[in-house]
Amino acid sequence: MKRIAILLIAIMVFSTLPYSPEIKLNNENKLLSGASDADVSVSGLDITTPSVMISGIPIVSPMVHIVRISIFNYGGSDANGTLYLSVNDGSSVTEVDDRSINILAGQQENHLLYWDSTEYTSGVSLIASWVINSDESDSNPSNNNYILSNINIYDIE
Repeated sequence: MKRIAILLIAIMVFSTLPYSPEIKLNNENKLLSGASDADVSVSGLDITTPSVMISGIPIVSPMVHIVRISIFNYGGSDANGTLYLSVNDGSSVTEVDDRSINILAGQQENHLLYWDSTEYTSGVSLIASWVINSDESDSNPSNNNYILSNINIYDIE
């Protein structure tokens, strides 16, 4: 009976210990993408000021909006570059705001950029773009843009 009690206590203690998968124990593993270079991905673009989404179409008020852009460095080294917010109105693409950024390997960041929608009409697209400095490299440049399309601008009172 005493052996069973000790065995049950041992099982309970071992079951509460944190699990450490082999990937955490092996320091030679690279980050998520397996790249030794930086791999910065623009993973989200959200208008945080008055706006709604109706049937998948974003609708905003004509005003200066705060736009939250999410980026993640999946690579194995730090990256320096510029995050751009641009507007495509169908006839041209215009840069409206930018930030110089240093992002560490494996780090996720959110950045707030600004867009004045009073200068545009409905049907525009917002484009968030990451451009790495020319003396560095990005192992996967195909994930450096994020587009929010067909934004309608209405003054609703």
